Amino acid sequence: MKANELNSLQIKELLKYLVPNNVRLASEGKPPVALEIEGMPGTAKTSVVKQLGEELDFHYVRINVSEIEVCDLIGLPIYEYKIRKGKEDTWVSDKLLAHFIGAGYTSLGEARTSYAKPSWIHGKEDKPILLVLDDYNRCTPMMSNACMTLIDEQKYISWSLPLGSTIVLTCNPSDQDFMVQQEDSAQATRRLKVHMKADVNIWAN
Repeated sequence: MKANELNSLQIKELLKYLVPNNVRLASEGKPPVALEIEGMPGTAKTSVVKQLGEELDFHYVRINVSEIEVCDLIGLPIYEYKIRKGKEDTWVSDKLLAHFIGAGYTSLGEARTSYAKPSWIHGKEDKPILLVLDDYNRCTPMMSNACMTLIDEQKYISWSLPLGSTIVLTCNPSDQDFMVQQEDSAQATRRLKVHMKADVNIWAN
C-alpha cells in the first residue's frame, strides 16, 4: 500500500475539509492549498470533485491540460489602452475603447499587451471554483510551468480565479505503463498529494 492511499469516500472527506479551509485562507490573504490525486483511470478522481462542487454550490470546471495549448489556459493576447475620467484611470481592451470614449473617458495614449480571460472562467466569477486540471502529468513541460504559476498564485498574468477557489490535479500513476512526466521536487512541495485506490464495495453501493 502506498502512503496517503485513500478511497473515493475518504478523498471526498479530505476535500470537505480542504475546500472550506481554502476559503478561510483566501479571506486572510494566505495562499490556498492545491490537492493532487493520483490514481488509475476510472477510479472516479474527477467525479469526487464534481459531486462536492454541487454540494457546496461552487462552480466546477474540468480542463484536460494534456489536450490544450497554453493560450487556452491563460487566455488570448489583447491590446489594452489607458483611459481617464475625472480622477479615475483604467485599462480597457481595444474592442471597448470606442464605447468608453463615447461615455466621456479620455485616452491617455498609453497601450499594453494583456490577456483576455479564458472562455472557461467567463460567467463564473461570482463564487469560488473547484478547478480540476485533469491528466496533469501528461501535459507538456510548457503547460506544466503555466499550471505551476496558476497553482501557486491562483492567477495568471492578467486574470485571477475567484477568491476561495481550490485547484485539484488528477494524475495517472508514474509507476505503471502510462506515458507521463515525472514531477520534480519543486512541483511536489507545492501541493498535497494523495493516491486514490479502487474500492469495489463503494462502487457496488
